[in-house]
Amino acid sequence: MRTTASTAVSTTTRAAAARPTPATARISVARQAKQQRRGYAAAVLRGLARSNQGWPAEQIQATLRSSLTPLGVRLAPDVLRGLAADIAAGRPVALPG
Repeated sequence: MRTTASTAVSTTTRAAAARPTPATARISVARQAKQQRRGYAAAVLRGLARSNQGWPAEQIQATLRSSLTPLGVRLAPDVLRGLAADIAAGRPVALPG
């Protein structure tokens, strides 16, 4: 019996230690949401690149800005211009870092 009681205590202690603290859980959820938005933005960029190939770079740039901003992705104007030029030229594109 004594072994069982000691095992129960150590099991409870391990289970309590494995549970994340509330602050850690919030950080984890925030990180997961950020990664999810980033993945969705990358998919939107790929779709826009396929459908807008050959269009004028200025029009592609406006479309990129209006499509990525609601997803929380705000790119510098020079980066946006570069992506638009690459899409217009038919080169592969990806979101920066």
